[in-house]
Amino acid sequence: MAIFRKKWAWAAVSIASMWLAVLFTGVFAPSFVSESVGSSRTEIPLGGIVALFALVGTIVVAIFGFRGDGEQTSTHVGELDAEVAELRAHIAALEQRVGRGTAAAEREPLAVG
Repeated sequence: MAIFRKKWAWAAVSIASMWLAVLFTGVFAPSFVSESVGSSRTEIPLGGIVALFALVGTIVVAIFGFRGDGEQTSTHVGELDAEVAELRAHIAALEQRVGRGTAAAEREPLAVG
C-alpha cells in the first residue's frame, strides 16, 4: 500500500497503538496498590501511569512524524509562483482579445501572498 510509504501514516499508527495500549491497560490491568504498616493504603490505576508514558510518546512521535520537509515546502512555493505567472499571462491574453489591453496594462499587478 502506497500510504504506508509516508512518514505521517506510520506516526498515526504509532500514536493510535500507544493509546490502544492505554485503553487495554485501563480496562484489563489491576491497580498498583501500596499498603503501609499503619493501615495506609494507596491505590493507583496502572492506566494512568501508562497514559503518562503514552502522552510523552505521542508528543515525540507527533513532532518528528508530522513535521514537513523544508525542501518540499519551498518546492511547492516555487511551483505555485510558476502557476500564478502562467495564469497572469493567460488573463492578459484574454483581456487583449476583449479589447481591454490598455486598461489592464495600467492596472497595478495583484499582490500574492
